[in-house]
Amino acid sequence: MQQLSFIHVSDLHLDNFPPVKPENDEMAMRLHEAPYEALKNLLELCRQKSPQFIVFSGDIHEHGVLSLKARFSLMKFFNALKALNIPFYYACGNHDHLGQNDKFFQNFDLVFRFTETWTTFSFVPQENSVENTPERTDENFSEHMDDMPEEELSEETERETDIELKEYLDDAKNETQDAADENADEELGENSGEELVKTEIPFCHIHGISHTNRKELKNLLKDFVYEKKAFFNIGVLHASVHNSESVKNTDKHVVALCREKDFAPFPLDYWALGHIHELSIVHQDPFVAYSGAMQATRMNENGAHGAYFVTIEKNEKNPRKGPKIHTEFCPLAPLETYVLNLELPAAETEELENIEQCLEYFLYTFKKEYTKFAKNPKCSTRIFTILLEGQHDLSQELQSEDFIQNLKDKLEELDLGTRIFINKIKSLIRPSFGYENAHKRDDLLGEIFRTLENLRNDPEACKEILKKIENDFKIKNEIDLGFFSHSDKPSQEQVEKYQNALLNACENICVNILEPK
Repeated sequence: MQQLSFIHVSDLHLDNFPPVKPENDEMAMRLHEAPYEALKNLLELCRQKSPQFIVFSGDIHEHGVLSLKARFSLMKFFNALKALNIPFYYACGNHDHLGQNDKFFQNFDLVFRFTETWTTFSFVPQENSVENTPERTDENFSEHMDDMPEEELSEETERETDIELKEYLDDAKNETQDAADENADEELGENSGEELVKTEIPFCHIHGISHTNRKELKNLLKDFVYEKKAFFNIGVLHASVHNSESVKNTDKHVVALCREKDFAPFPLDYWALGHIHELSIVHQDPFVAYSGAMQATRMNENGAHGAYFVTIEKNEKNPRKGPKIHTEFCPLAPLETYVLNLELPAAETEELENIEQCLEYFLYTFKKEYTKFAKNPKCSTRIFTILLEGQHDLSQELQSEDFIQNLKDKLEELDLGTRIFINKIKSLIRPSFGYENAHKRDDLLGEIFRTLENLRNDPEACKEILKKIENDFKIKNEIDLGFFSHSDKPSQEQVEKYQNALLNACENICVNILEPK
């Protein structure tokens, strides 16, 4: 069996500055530093796992010219990879598209940046006595690189695709497949890459393409031509993948839109995707996956973020047999964000007679929910958006600024092993009212509830309403609909959540106006 191992990572977004209120200086600083810590954790992961290479699927920085801090951090990271002899294959995304920091990335050995057209790099393991890089032929290049003038270094590090690959294919054409198979059977050795060298089959090709602007409207897969085959084949792409024809390339957050079926003609072993910040496996055959963002960039990107450590095994005697692919999620993010619901159960509201008791109950519930989060030694900070729910006679008091601020202060003082910040607390606590039977009333309030009930039973109508207010941030903030995730389209679970929040807010407004307290 032949084995390939690599790290799939994406969407670091260095120099990203999430909007934070001025009074939250410490939280703002931690948010800004988090991607840099994640980069250090990636290097540590490389030392632990010893991958053969890294594929990065776009958006290594936020946008524009790299800051001095970002340049020094990346320079240190790339030089460390060079010392570990780990190549870094990098496809630019819509944020870090080509034309922004091109010269900077050209100055590093073992950093291979895909161009605006589909490019193929050839990787051969070091033990195969062939250089790791497709362009380098001088075995002493890395030794004298530091002594070269900067002008000569820049010229030397320009990449030309497939120089070694062409030699492989030209030689392979002179032998029949039967002769190659016979040679493989006779000369099979212990070295994992020895047989591939003797049969002159390239060990691994990494295919990729970079974005050239902030909003790529083209399906980049349409230009991919799969001609140069190796034993292992990896694709790197920054794009939105969605099957629904209702999703268009012009939609917000959608770039280089393609469909799952577009991957079918290309029998690559693994497609490493970027752009979507949630971890997901899009398709199994061929294997298409998002590794998610290395570090959350928005308050609604819940949970741990990191990288995939990927291992692929194939039978060298029967390469056409499907590969065995294993993905291991490895947390890298030092900061996690969560949206957490804390609810007042109806059975206990009578026992919570005053504001102080409600406060203590919410603190107790928060600590109980916190124990459910997965332990992550990489995580030192957690930021929460809290939604208070339930019914109570003191609903208006529980929505007051004084109560919200007091609860926020108490939560941030908790010592639960990580530094806790509260981004926002939104009280959705409703008045004590018979909501479940309100639609049976024969007054105006009953008529309103019947209309809202009809909307609950008509998801498509609600979707249309949600779509109309998607960019109305004032309304979304007022009824807490400001949690659209950074993805092509909300999941069914998210749509139901948005729908309930919208309709509950409408019910609360009507009850407060029309029903005497």
